Amino acid sequence: MTEVQFAIQLIMSGLAIGSMYALVALGYVLIWNAMGILNFAHGEMVMVGAFLGLTFHIILRLPYWLSFGLVAVSGAVIGSVIRRSVYYYMFRKHASGENFLIASIGVSVFLINIAIIIWGSMGFGFPDVFGRKPIHIAGTNILPRNLWILGIGILIMLALNWFLKQTQLGTAMRAVAQDKEIASVMGINVDALDTLTFALASALGGVAGILLAPAFLVTTAMGQSVGLKAFTAAIIGSFQSLPGAIIGGLSIGVIENLASAYISSAYKDATAFVILLLVLIVRPTGLLGKRGMAR
Repeated sequence: MTEVQFAIQLIMSGLAIGSMYALVALGYVLIWNAMGILNFAHGEMVMVGAFLGLTFHIILRLPYWLSFGLVAVSGAVIGSVIRRSVYYYMFRKHASGENFLIASIGVSVFLINIAIIIWGSMGFGFPDVFGRKPIHIAGTNILPRNLWILGIGILIMLALNWFLKQTQLGTAMRAVAQDKEIASVMGINVDALDTLTFALASALGGVAGILLAPAFLVTTAMGQSVGLKAFTAAIIGSFQSLPGAIIGGLSIGVIENLASAYISSAYKDATAFVILLLVLIVRPTGLLGKRGMAR
């Protein structure tokens, strides 16, 4: 295998993981633009999605794609419950941004401990449902799961873009994100759409979890790792831009993979934060940001 072929193989793998960072980053951006809060519990939805996938597919022996759908629905339900049971009353009491931040950390700790009670603190392996035999393309060996993860990730992002721009409900969600008062005057149920946005973001996190499960050891700590990189991706791209979150996630996935191979695997996790520092120094508003984080 030549150096070019090896690099292509690394890039494909990085794009697959990066597409999952992008999905989780989209959740951060959706919640921020709709409600103006940083939901640090969002990363735990990746962990919950992975464990639910394990439960549906391995323990209950349901087909993988049925498990996939159930994880998405379960993630949406859990997100709705969190929005209605925690953040709803904080909005009613006009809590400060600091209080929302503390509350999200509390929700994160709660979800981790619930997962430990239900599934235990040990890690679990998830079967490679996409197959283990490498696919030979132009002299490169690409794992089927990388192609599947990348393809599904792209399809979900395209579907989300279509939903937000081409449907009446998606248009209403964007209107609420731009100006809640005007949207309310126009007869839009702002509270219901905020809950829907939270549910949609949580579903994206859960889906990322079940897709990443074959490539990761399913543990209660996986959500923190993926969530932190996705949060970094959202900052890099700009919290005001959904395309920015996608670009940030894909970039981190590719660059950390290349850094792991050509520099050292010990620096893989640090790569995302080095990129973040560079972006904040050169362009504090993010790659696609215009006015920065106004709230």
